[in-house]
Amino acid sequence: MENLPLVSVVIPIYNRENYLAAALDSVFAQTYRPIEVIAVDDGSTDRSGDIVRSYPEVRYFYQSNQGVSVARNTGIAAAQGEFIAFLDADDLWKPDKLSIQIAYMLAHPNLSFTGTKALNFLEPDTQVPPWFDPDRDLGDPRVIIPSTLVVRQSAFDRIGNFAPAYRATEDIEWLWRAKDAKLESLTLPVELTLRRFHGTNLSWEMASTEKARLFKIVRESIARQSLKDLKFSIISNDCWGGAVYQYFGIQYQTPFIGTRIMGQCYLKLLKNLRGYLESPLEFSSCSRYESVNLELKERYFPIGVLKGDVEIHFYHEADSDKAASNWNRRLERIHWDRLFVKFSDFFQEDFSKSLQDFESLDFDRKICFTSKQYAGFPSAFFVPSFQKDAYKKFFDANQYFDVMAWLKKKHGSDLQDYRIQSD
Repeated sequence: MENLPLVSVVIPIYNRENYLAAALDSVFAQTYRPIEVIAVDDGSTDRSGDIVRSYPEVRYFYQSNQGVSVARNTGIAAAQGEFIAFLDADDLWKPDKLSIQIAYMLAHPNLSFTGTKALNFLEPDTQVPPWFDPDRDLGDPRVIIPSTLVVRQSAFDRIGNFAPAYRATEDIEWLWRAKDAKLESLTLPVELTLRRFHGTNLSWEMASTEKARLFKIVRESIARQSLKDLKFSIISNDCWGGAVYQYFGIQYQTPFIGTRIMGQCYLKLLKNLRGYLESPLEFSSCSRYESVNLELKERYFPIGVLKGDVEIHFYHEADSDKAASNWNRRLERIHWDRLFVKFSDFFQEDFSKSLQDFESLDFDRKICFTSKQYAGFPSAFFVPSFQKDAYKKFFDANQYFDVMAWLKKKHGSDLQDYRIQSD
């Protein structure tokens, strides 16, 4: 029997009890094997979770409602396949979809992802919005839609996952990043996906703000072009660094992607950064922090350890093997001559001493985003309404801090020169 690669099927779910079983049945009816099915429940309040749990083959993840981008990213982090396919919980696949796409991608290894033609159809008795035009909106969509996508896992390492700041049009934003990074792709001219319109589609509910999001995507694309050849490595205590690379569509050039490091461990790491990063990464079954051990009871994530005393939480990895593989591969890309070091005050209540220690570190470019004012600390940069989530934190900071200018060293070392002035 031919040894075919594993395909991970990621299904984000939010209150789709009426359509979910049909979507899952269309996945298990695929002629392609092997597959793994990952369902990410984004805080559903209906029977969606019960329906998924009735399929014992499905790997089920539940999270508080954070949007479809975060749900897909949770699935990507858990995926073990060489290829990742996406299916929205209200759509359907034809039985030979994966077989056709994977065969084509294996024959064309230059392709980072493929889509297919699709058929939009209207659920019976659906009340359509005033702007709906059957001639335009039914039939074959004009663009690649998420439920047609099959992506090589390596593509996400190059340009990042879906942007959490986009609650809709997140697929178009990702496709623009792929275009800017010159990832090769193809839409196969065969109809393999059925997209259901039923009145509560997210794209319908957010149609009134679509133009504004599209303009934003174009502006971000223009900004990325000026950074595409820049080499830099961000050292960060949370996912903020990864969000920067994703935002600008740049390949990760640091191992600190999807990781979290508590304050004291992070400062210890920075005091001997090269020494720690040249030591082997090991793993522990528990944390030195009781709060982290409580988290582990609710949700597993690997605990990495460097030199026995610096603990790294691989918060978005499914297991230690995948965490180690990603860490070691990305570590080889680090640019020691162009380091940008970022800290934040989220993980400590009494932060003044930690900020003082951070201030004393000998890094040419360093910044500490803070949720309150700290006088007398040049590396502290106050961001109003700083949020817990690192990706949201990046977009919050980006309203006040010119990250692109900082990475290009456009101004001097005074961080206030990079503050964005409000209109």
